[in-house]
Amino acid sequence: MMSEKDKLEEYLMNGIKGTPEIKKEEKKKYLGEFSERVILAVEIAKLHEDECLKQINDAIEKNQSIDKIIVNSVLKNTIRIQCMKMAKNHDRDFKLVEGDTSIGIVLASNTAL
Repeated sequence: MMSEKDKLEEYLMNGIKGTPEIKKEEKKKYLGEFSERVILAVEIAKLHEDECLKQINDAIEKNQSIDKIIVNSVLKNTIRIQCMKMAKNHDRDFKLVEGDTSIGIVLASNTAL
């Protein structure tokens, strides 16, 4: 059990350094998502293959658990635009994030699977 002094110190440290983040490296890899919410993660290198975006679109059509499409901002504009269209056509949320990872696109659920 924490004493009042310990609670105060923790509160002050959180104020100075921010609240500790859970699974920070995992979230960094999956463009801000926890791995248990990720349905499909596609590496940037794979996105240059001709059939890849069609396969992503098919996965969105077939899987109602997919709530959002998250796209790494380092991708080419043409790929980003196609992903935005997929999100709109299938009524899914779209998010563009800066990611320092090899993952280009993440299809994720709002809840753990």
